Amino acid sequence: MSPNPLWTIGEAQAEAAERAKADAVVARMFAFRETARHAVYGPYGYVGSSRVDKPTHDAVMMAHYLAGERYEITQGGLNAGAVSASASTHNGLGVLDTRRAGVGMTMADAFRVVSFGMDCGMHGMIRGVEGVDNMVDHIHWARLGARAVMHPSAYASVYNRTYGTMHGGGGLGGAPRTRWYGPPLKPETTWAKSKYNPTNGWRP
Repeated sequence: MSPNPLWTIGEAQAEAAERAKADAVVARMFAFRETARHAVYGPYGYVGSSRVDKPTHDAVMMAHYLAGERYEITQGGLNAGAVSASASTHNGLGVLDTRRAGVGMTMADAFRVVSFGMDCGMHGMIRGVEGVDNMVDHIHWARLGARAVMHPSAYASVYNRTYGTMHGGGGLGGAPRTRWYGPPLKPETTWAKSKYNPTNGWRP
């Protein structure tokens, strides 16, 4: 008979399972490689056919992990003219669209992952969820402090003083929602400085 109470055993097993899950996420981060370089926007790699820079890839992956969400990428960067509603924001890098894998996303799901995204140096703009606008439901992510790799319209979606999310805007100049719609905004950080970045010592 084990000297440990059953609840202690169960707790230890749950912690071990969570560590294994986190280790798998970190392993996927370190496995992702930037294999090409754009003349203007810099290095990037591929997830399927989507092109994404490594900091954006890792930050969004961590946000979804922390929120407990399985997700899939619906649009990466260097995607000029592919989706008119994107208003050129996907022409460069530092951006990514994701949606919940398998089933639709609720507003509670969206708020949770966007909140964690801010801790990872990303602003997530909620699109289409529960009819919030006329788009297909997804989160449009823009990396904070990444001007060098972003198309000007993507950078403006965060920092423009009229409609940028950092200033309480909705992220697109002509968006149906002209004000920020999401969880409370948090102080700005970057993925390089995030407490959840494994290179800064994060472990679950």
